[in-house]
Amino acid sequence: MLKQLHDLGNSVLVIEDVDVMKQADWIIDLGLGAGINGGQIVGKVTLD
Repeated sequence: MLKQLHDLGNSVLVIEDVDVMKQADWIIDLGLGAGINGGQIVGKVTLD
């Protein structure tokens, strides 16, 4: 289902599911904390 959403042009957000992350185009880590202390990109990688 996630691939179908992506193929239709949607963005898909998944939280810490390793099997799904292995299929991702990008892995982006948001932090540094929660609420007003979070939301910053602290890391991004591809699995290529």
